[in-house]
Amino acid sequence: MQDYAGAKDDIERWIANFGSRAKPDADAYFHLGECLRALGDETGAIVAWKTTVSINPIHTRALKALGRA
Repeated sequence: MQDYAGAKDDIERWIANFGSRAKPDADAYFHLGECLRALGDETGAIVAWKTTVSINPIHTRALKALGRA
């Protein structure tokens, strides 16, 4: 079984370190959404995927995930 809670924590730490970067990592938010969905937080997942698309409007995996939500 995959450790979605641990992965979520790792990704949130990664995102918290964005302050020193010029542009946030859209893939990090996409994967955060995947972890949140797997943990049963559909609302949180949608927010993460919308953030992904706000960073990269053509992020196909996030657009597909939002279409399924």
